[in-house]
Amino acid sequence: MKNAVTLLFFFISLMGNSQTNDSFDIASFAVPEAWKKEVKTSVVSYTKTSNAKGGYCVIAVYKSIESLGSIEKIIITNGKNW
Repeated sequence: MKNAVTLLFFFISLMGNSQTNDSFDIASFAVPEAWKKEVKTSVVSYTKTSNAKGGYCVIAVYKSIESLGSIEKIIITNGKNW
């Protein structure tokens, strides 16, 4: 049992070395290495491309907004910002 716990902590520490911690608005998260960061007023995005395979991935974190009571009101009021 002791060996299993030691091994678990070893793997967790290895995973932590390949990521950096970041935050935006109310969110905190770990960002893998080699992802390109782009910051705008209401969104931060991270992009990773693979030229060899012709693929890409984009992850976006949007700024929180105050609830107006219904999704329809939120879209009408804040739709221009999206």
